[in-house]
Amino acid sequence: MLLITYVLSDTYEENNPEAAKENNTSGIENNQPTQKQDNETTTESASGEQSHERSGEQDESTESVATDVEGGVALGDVMDEDEIDYEESDADSSSEDSGADDDGDDGTTRFQTYEEPDLDNPAIDVDTDAVNQFINEFAVTDPEGESGLGMKKDPMITAFTKWAKINNVELDELTEDKQLAKRKGTMKKILNTLINSESKKVSTDDGRVRGYTRLELSDEGEMLLDQNAE
Repeated sequence: MLLITYVLSDTYEENNPEAAKENNTSGIENNQPTQKQDNETTTESASGEQSHERSGEQDESTESVATDVEGGVALGDVMDEDEIDYEESDADSSSEDSGADDDGDDGTTRFQTYEEPDLDNPAIDVDTDAVNQFINEFAVTDPEGESGLGMKKDPMITAFTKWAKINNVELDELTEDKQLAKRKGTMKKILNTLINSESKKVSTDDGRVRGYTRLELSDEGEMLLDQNAE
């Protein structure tokens, strides 16, 4: 049955060329919409890829700006890196200088407490006045002898001598030019006059030793022992 129909169709187109032409035209027109749709699909796909690429570039640009600039214009856009380093270095240097000035160049400002007396007054003994100023500033005293204070002689002489050097005190019998034993004797007499101190056995961290009674160095007085007063 199919064979008969096919033969009849071919025979009909041979006898009627116009009918065959119409059939071919109809086939071409039916194929054209499919090709147009394919072209539109291809165009849309390419446009989507280009849009995605542009979006990716914008994201990278935005991320870069967000990284370099946080809350404003990046410092590097306004100043050169050399200028930034220079200003930071100046700030650190100023901070260090400020710390040094607080306590003097050699750290002895806190110990500069001496007030020179009226040396024209014959009633003033320079050694006694200096020892009096020293123990008022850097020692704890007990003139009544109620607390049992006492200290070794050597630390007392050493701390006082360094304090005198820091303050440029012109001593007489307590100057370093005198023998240590003589200076200890002079110190004993002066302390006895000022606070009733005696030279005898006292209780210290090292046990019972001979020293000066009724006084001991304060915390700052102890710090004088660590000073390098030349």
